[in-house]
Amino acid sequence: MSSSSPSDLAGTHVGLLGRGAGEWNAWRADNPRTRPVLRGARLDGADLRGFDLAFINGIGGGTDFRDASLRHAKLCGCDCRCADFSGADLGDADLSDADLGGTDLSGSVLRSANLSRTSIGDFVGADLKRATLVSTRAASVDGSYSDLTGADLTGATFSHVDLQHARFNDATIEGATFSDCRVFGTAAWGLRGSPAKQERLYVTPISADIRPPTGPDLRQREEQYDAALTVDIFELAPLVFAVLNRDRFSEVINTFTSKVVLILGRFTEPRMAVLQALRQQLAGLRYLPVVFDFASPWRRDLTETISTLAHLSRFVVADLTDAKSIPQELGRIVPFLPSVPVVPLIGGPDEEPYAMFEHFARYPWVQELVRYTDVDDLIGRIASGIVQPAEVFCGEDRA
Repeated sequence: MSSSSPSDLAGTHVGLLGRGAGEWNAWRADNPRTRPVLRGARLDGADLRGFDLAFINGIGGGTDFRDASLRHAKLCGCDCRCADFSGADLGDADLSDADLGGTDLSGSVLRSANLSRTSIGDFVGADLKRATLVSTRAASVDGSYSDLTGADLTGATFSHVDLQHARFNDATIEGATFSDCRVFGTAAWGLRGSPAKQERLYVTPISADIRPPTGPDLRQREEQYDAALTVDIFELAPLVFAVLNRDRFSEVINTFTSKVVLILGRFTEPRMAVLQALRQQLAGLRYLPVVFDFASPWRRDLTETISTLAHLSRFVVADLTDAKSIPQELGRIVPFLPSVPVVPLIGGPDEEPYAMFEHFARYPWVQELVRYTDVDDLIGRIASGIVQPAEVFCGEDRA
């Protein structure tokens, strides 16, 4: 068989495929040292479900798998370079350690497939829901309109990849790298894990070919990239684009200012229990409660950050119990935001607001002081004591 030409071998092995998965897999088991050759074979539309095609060195180079069914097939370790898998069903297939460089996976179905440690080609519109792409590499390829919902991208690398209109919702991106990628229209909600690297993610649309251009295309490419806005955080791409879109900007502001509730107070252990209870209960009432217990943005100090959040809030809840930074925070909020009601709280039967709070209490948008004895008592007062007066002031009684 070694003296046969590649085309003869391809014909022989394609003939064996036609006998079905059972006979093919038995032949593979009986001939472990034989490396089948399928290079250039026409297998479009073929039923190859469950076939053992692992470690085949001759799949690439024009092999046609268009619209073939390869569910649960084994293609691990295969040299699939330049093969055409467009429209193929590779659901639950094992492609780990395969070389998919230059392959066409456009429109293919790879749900729950294992592509760990592969190097992949174009995957435009591919269905990669819940697929495993651990340590997968993609460079200078087109993955626009693909669906990677729930996929495991741990340690994966995407460099110069067109991800415009792709979906990454609920994907795991721990240790992944996204650099010089196009992310216009990308959905990236509920991402899990922290990527190792995120840089130069192009938020505005780019139509130039993703691959390095030649001749006259170079100028068009450079102009589009030079004019494009970039972000360095994958999850921020949809928000930044929405803010940039003048037709939607007012909707973004209206959404924030109708939903966000800023909660102020001490972050000591007993006080945080109160703030967290407030956050949970307000979230249950379909607000977006924000407790500022996270790191301050490096371009703004703490007071500026609190002020920015207040400007985007429907109303502010301020727990004055054991107040420390509250006086300074209210000093930047109350006098300058007459459209944002402030609801003050205080816990304990004998607790009184700090002495200078009486100055803020004179402002019409500062509501009546709500007194509570413990967390359970406060929860019982949220609807009538916090939400209702704030919404009445805003002109909409939600309680």
